[in-house]
Amino acid sequence: MNQEQVIEQGLMSLKSAYCLEPFPVSAKRKDKLKKLNAAIIANKQRFVEAANQDFSVRAEYDTLVADLIPTVSHIRYLCRHIDAFMKPQSKTAGWQFFPSKVWIEYVPKGVVGIIAPWNYPIQLALVPLATAIAAGNKVMIKLSEFTPAVNSVMRDVLKSIEDDCIVVEGDAAIASAFSQQSFDHLFFTGSTSIGKQVYAAAAQNLVPVTLELGGKSPLVVLADANQDKAVLDIIFAKSMNAGQVCVAPDYVLVEESIYDAFITKLNISCLVAKVRKLKQVF
Repeated sequence: MNQEQVIEQGLMSLKSAYCLEPFPVSAKRKDKLKKLNAAIIANKQRFVEAANQDFSVRAEYDTLVADLIPTVSHIRYLCRHIDAFMKPQSKTAGWQFFPSKVWIEYVPKGVVGIIAPWNYPIQLALVPLATAIAAGNKVMIKLSEFTPAVNSVMRDVLKSIEDDCIVVEGDAAIASAFSQQSFDHLFFTGSTSIGKQVYAAAAQNLVPVTLELGGKSPLVVLADANQDKAVLDIIFAKSMNAGQVCVAPDYVLVEESIYDAFITKLNISCLVAKVRKLKQVF
C-alpha cells in the first residue's frame, strides 16, 4: 500500500468516526484539549532539544517564546471560551416574517486537513489543530519533512488524541497528494507559490481553504518617530527565528527628511549586533 492510499484510508476512517459523533459536547472537546495541553507541557524539553537539532542551532528562547508558549496559551483560551463559541446566536427575521425565529448555530465541519510548515513546526501545527478540535472536528495533519526530530516528538504528543488525529509525513509529493483529498476544510501555512497550488488542488473537490501565506512586509518610519526604537524593532523583527517569520520586515519606507540619519543609525545598530554575535561564537 502506497502513502497516498494510506492517506485516503486514514481520511475515510476519520470521516466514519466523525459520523458516529458529529456534534461532541463542550465537555468532551475541553477534555481532548486538556490532554493535548498536558502532553505538550510534559514534552516541553524534548521539543526544545528537537528544534535545536532540526535547525542545527536554535535558541531555547525561540522555541519557548514563539512556538510553545503561544500554543499552550491558545489551547487554554479555547478551553475558556468553547461554551461561548458553541452558543447559538439569535437573529431577527424581519417584520415581514413575524412571528418566525432565526438563529445561527455553529456546527463542526467534519475532517480538517492541516499542512504545517517548518519555520514554526510546533505552533503552526498545533494551533490550527487545537482550533479544529475545539470546533468539534477530526484532524489529519501533514508535518514538514524538514523537521524530523520535532515530528518524532509531535507524534508522541498527538497520541493523547489519537482517536481524533492522524499524522502524515513525507516530501512534496505526499503534500501534493494530501492537498487533493476531499477534506471538509483545508488549512495551509507556507509560501504564496505553494499556496496557489494547494488552493487549486483543493478546488477540484470544492474543499474550502484557509491560507496563511508569507509576503512582502513593509515598515513605515515617519519624521516624528522614535528612530532609536524603530531601529531596534526592525532588527529584532528581521532577525527573530533567522528571519523566517511570515511578517518579517522586507523593506522600510522612510520619510525623506530623516532618511540619512535613519540609515546611519540602522547601519550602526546592525554592526553592533554582528559584533555581539561574534563575541558569543568565540
